[in-house]
Amino acid sequence: MSNQKLLLYFFWVILVAITGYLISVNLLLNIVSSIDEKLQYVININGLTPLKIRQYYPDKKFILGQALFFDPVLSGNRNISCASCHLVSKGLSDGRQFSLGPSEGNFSRKLSNNMIEQGVRKRNSPDLWNRDAISVKNLFLDGRIEVLDSEKKIFQNPIGDALLKQFQNALEVQAIFPIASESEMSGLFGDKSEKNLPGEHADKVNDLVNKSKYKTGTEKILSIHAQLLERLISRKAMPETWQITYRNMFIEAYPEVNLNKLTIYHVGSAIGHFEELAFAANNSRWDQYLEGKTEAINNQEKLGALIFFGKGYCSSCHMDTLLSDFKFHNIGIISDPLFTPKGQFEDLGRYFVTKNKKDMYKFRTPPLRNVTKSAPYFHDGSSATLYEALIRHTNPLKYENSFREDGGLMMEKRHIASISPILLNMPKMSDEEIAYLQSFLYTLESQSRVNAEIFPTAVPSGLAVGPK
Repeated sequence: MSNQKLLLYFFWVILVAITGYLISVNLLLNIVSSIDEKLQYVININGLTPLKIRQYYPDKKFILGQALFFDPVLSGNRNISCASCHLVSKGLSDGRQFSLGPSEGNFSRKLSNNMIEQGVRKRNSPDLWNRDAISVKNLFLDGRIEVLDSEKKIFQNPIGDALLKQFQNALEVQAIFPIASESEMSGLFGDKSEKNLPGEHADKVNDLVNKSKYKTGTEKILSIHAQLLERLISRKAMPETWQITYRNMFIEAYPEVNLNKLTIYHVGSAIGHFEELAFAANNSRWDQYLEGKTEAINNQEKLGALIFFGKGYCSSCHMDTLLSDFKFHNIGIISDPLFTPKGQFEDLGRYFVTKNKKDMYKFRTPPLRNVTKSAPYFHDGSSATLYEALIRHTNPLKYENSFREDGGLMMEKRHIASISPILLNMPKMSDEEIAYLQSFLYTLESQSRVNAEIFPTAVPSGLAVGPK
């Protein structure tokens, strides 16, 4: 390091001690000349490095996970696959304000009236890019799947200690719960599949939900998991041809496990393995810039990066390689209340998991890689465009004095109490600066696997392959 750079570094350390990190970064940027020099100091200070991903190798476990991810046979009504809410063409979200349930037809479903299940309201579908990374400590918008001890493989999850001990990471754990959610995939007791499906799947009673009532939520989830395994490999009855195919695929993926020892773990592990490899995304233009290719992004995008890591305070929460702290914040996005026969219902976010009042209205900081592809934004899909979402960050109290149609305030004291102080103290930004910031986010676009490596040509059940 040259004497000049060394002196500048020590000057920055003193600035941090006196003014705090973000203020010192902005002061430092004012005394460095070149835009690339400024950005390089930001990169060094934040310890930013290009994102690394695992080598793609389509082993037998990958092939099984791929089939399970795209096969609608995993849903109660045989009309929804994991891919129905996680479309590559929509940035691994689904392009809708709210993800849709299984009640209304094949891939053209309508929003169900039953919007609340176990205290959780319908939400926008989150993306799945790079969720295998070590920095990913939780999944779902409220973090209800969370790594509690990475060495002992202990995970917070909806069934607690009833979760099998074999699970190795949060991605495997996450994969088994949408299957058992009536508002996502399982459907309702008494449902029937459509009559126009292939013969062995048409007009079938929903055997995943085989009781009208369960004693507990855990009992229901465990029952659905057991019923799904029976549907896939038919251990109790004469298997159909497609079930024999799944039997063989499980045995090839897990040769050390006999048919009678297969559990829901093996379903989740295969899906998680597929998602890890298929939805890895690096080598974005921002990654290339971090590797030293200064021409990979233009000056407008570089100015946006400086705002992101400086004046905009974005990196206070959107940090590291995935651009998320995986913590929970209230940024002033208060969903319209839902009025039900039992009274008014609000989405309280993280509170549903922790039951801590300090967590009311807080949601997980979303990672930002490929964020430009996954509109609409926020947990309630209330911002249709990225530009609108950025504007809303700059004014978290926008609706403080606005009223709902029923005359109630859109933002009451309880809504405002937990808004992040970072947003409340943000400096004003011009439209031009917002545009620069948006342009930087476009440098995060990447898809490391071509579609031919992601999509199967068919699935074992013979049902239509989940949408792209």
